[in-house]
Amino acid sequence: MKSFKKIAAAAIAALALGLGFVSCATDSDDELKLVATFYGTTNMNIPDDDGSSIPCIAQITTKFFNNKEYLIHMNVAAIGTAATATMDWDDEIGTYSGDPTKNGETIKMTAKKSYDTENKKWVTVENPSTDSYVISSTGTITINETEDGETVSFTLTRQ
Repeated sequence: MKSFKKIAAAAIAALALGLGFVSCATDSDDELKLVATFYGTTNMNIPDDDGSSIPCIAQITTKFFNNKEYLIHMNVAAIGTAATATMDWDDEIGTYSGDPTKNGETIKMTAKKSYDTENKKWVTVENPSTDSYVISSTGTITINETEDGETVSFTLTRQ
C-alpha cells in the first residue's frame, strides 16, 4: 500500500509539473521591472474649440522597463481659468534602445501605440518615427515637441 501511495504521489507531481501548476524554474528573469523613471512639468496652451487657448500645466512621467519598452504618462490641468479641468492618462507605449540609467547615453524611442483620449482606446501608431534623446551629465532629457503650431519644451529628470 505504501508503494501505491508513493507511485500515486509521483504521478500527481509529474502531472502538476506537466500542466504548469508547479514550476521548478524561477521566472524572475521574465518579470517586468522598472529600470528608470523620468519626470518633469511644463506650462503649455491647449487650443479650445472656439479658437482661444487654455493655459495648462502638464506633468509628464516616462517609465523605462527591462523588456525595452517605455510608457509615457500625462497629467494635464487647466490653470488660471474659472473652470478647472484635469486629464490623467497613459499616453504612449513604445520600444527603446540605450541605457536610461546612464548619463551621456543616447536613448532612441519608437512609439508603437498612442492613447486616443476622445475615443478612449489605444491605437497603433502608423509610420512611427524614432526620436533620439541624450541624457545630460545631470540625468535630464530635454524634449521639444511641436503640435498644432505650438512648440512646447520640457525637461525630464531621472528620479
